[in-house]
Amino acid sequence: MVTNPQLQHALLIYATIIAFYTFFVFCVQFNRKNAPVFSERKMKPFTTIARIHANFILILLAAMLFASFIAPSLPNWMTRELFRGRGTAVSASGIFSMLFLLTLLLVERNSLWASSASDSDGENDRS
Repeated sequence: MVTNPQLQHALLIYATIIAFYTFFVFCVQFNRKNAPVFSERKMKPFTTIARIHANFILILLAAMLFASFIAPSLPNWMTRELFRGRGTAVSASGIFSMLFLLTLLLVERNSLWASSASDSDGENDRS
């Protein structure tokens, strides 16, 4: 069990980001044409889906760790608050982080869709 409160807080933040990322990958439908990953129309092995998602989670964790190590050395204009909201402040580095997260999300959804389309095309060719 982790007893350091700062480490517990950091792990909680990382786990929350990963949970929301996973929710958006599997539960949010971006357009009407693409069915959710676990629909009957797109049946694919769970191991394939888990492997693809685990790879993207590792990329996300590596990016979060890299961002936490590089943040102290960033110039002031990147870490300064650009927009103040209700209890939150947004900086340039925060905007770049959100754009990276959105790009990673879209690439993963596209790779899940493409791998499922190639799996179903292969099955149709065999029939």
